Amino acid sequence: MAWWEEDRSPLADQLADSSRPVRPVSPYEGDHSGAWASLPWWLLLGAAVTAAGIAVLRFSGTFAVACLGTTVLALGLFYLSQYGTLAFYVLQVGRLRDRRAAAALAHEPPPPLTDHDVRQFHVPFRRSSTGSAFLGLLDPGEGPSPAALRVARVVGGACTGVFVAGAVLTVVAGTLARA
Repeated sequence: MAWWEEDRSPLADQLADSSRPVRPVSPYEGDHSGAWASLPWWLLLGAAVTAAGIAVLRFSGTFAVACLGTTVLALGLFYLSQYGTLAFYVLQVGRLRDRRAAAALAHEPPPPLTDHDVRQFHVPFRRSSTGSAFLGLLDPGEGPSPAALRVARVVGGACTGVFVAGAVLTVVAGTLARA
């Protein structure tokens, strides 16, 4: 038997295994952080749609165009509120991870909001086979729902209501203006 085929001591294997960095296991099943790369594009879209809504409102001459501007503005504010709040928490992930690690080293309970929790936050977006899409409110997933996230959900719900009412009023005012 050659020297390289000799049995290695279990202590060497144990030391090698313990020296490898171990990523802490999340208490949650899913991780939505893969979609974070698209956040700047959603924020840019929200800013562009908001600017378009303001421009339409500024230069509206009829009630129907004012309703259209309000509808577009509500859509832009929806994007900014949902994805802006998500970006706010995403930018804090490093600090939250450090706080969680410091609490673990000090043998203290984890802080109320950790990086694992933020990785659960997402804005649901699903396409259907008919070509339509569904965009939901900011969702905490399995994690806790901090105050800014709850406020974003209220603002997003209000923007959705204004958007739907504005769309209906735009169609009605446009129909009445033609008659």
